[in-house]
Amino acid sequence: MDLRRWRWIGLLLAIVLVAAACSDDDGGDGDATTTTAADEETTADEEGAGGVKFDEALSDEVLVSADDPWPPGGFEVEAAAAHELDEIWPADVFPDERAAYEEAGFQDGILTFFDDTADGEFAGGFSAAHRFPDAESAAAALALVETWHRDPVNVAPTFGLDPEMLPMVEEISGVDLGDEAVAFKHTDGEFFTVVVVVWRTDNVVHILRAGTVPDDVERETGVVDLAVAIDERIC
Repeated sequence: MDLRRWRWIGLLLAIVLVAAACSDDDGGDGDATTTTAADEETTADEEGAGGVKFDEALSDEVLVSADDPWPPGGFEVEAAAAHELDEIWPADVFPDERAAYEEAGFQDGILTFFDDTADGEFAGGFSAAHRFPDAESAAAALALVETWHRDPVNVAPTFGLDPEMLPMVEEISGVDLGDEAVAFKHTDGEFFTVVVVVWRTDNVVHILRAGTVPDDVERETGVVDLAVAIDERIC
């Protein structure tokens, strides 16, 4: 009798110990789950409720600011304004580009114009940002914007020039902005140069372009530096 009783007591103790071990394991997993949930919540906060960096209407922080560095001297920036699809791609002028933006799910845009007050031949500049539902659609829009800006027939008229007046395209290397970026300049090598920087930050496409005279290295570099200032401000 005594032997049987001790066997039953031993069995019960084993069951209790196993149950306690399982309880400890569950508690450990629970702590790990809590940490993961907190990490995911932090990531969601950083990216926005929609899982993208820009999930609300764009503000002027994504544009050139009067406080951004401009080595040539005085710098003036107009008040930001909405950049509507009818202004970006008028249906009667750019039907294919407009259709591509609509297919990509264009949500809203914002723009401003800037100029310097120093003596020189600077023709002013344009800063814009366009928001899309996600990074994939923004990437498709960026490809369109880059292709359009690479064609001098498109760019020259934006500065009041004849389409054939900017026949040469030169790459600007070393531009590292956002998730993907490209920079280049159109020039005739004698009278006029247009610097173009286009890049993407998650679901937003940025466009920066400005006109000056050829070999105006300070202003050409200054335009790229403005893009860098925007990128640093929003990242």
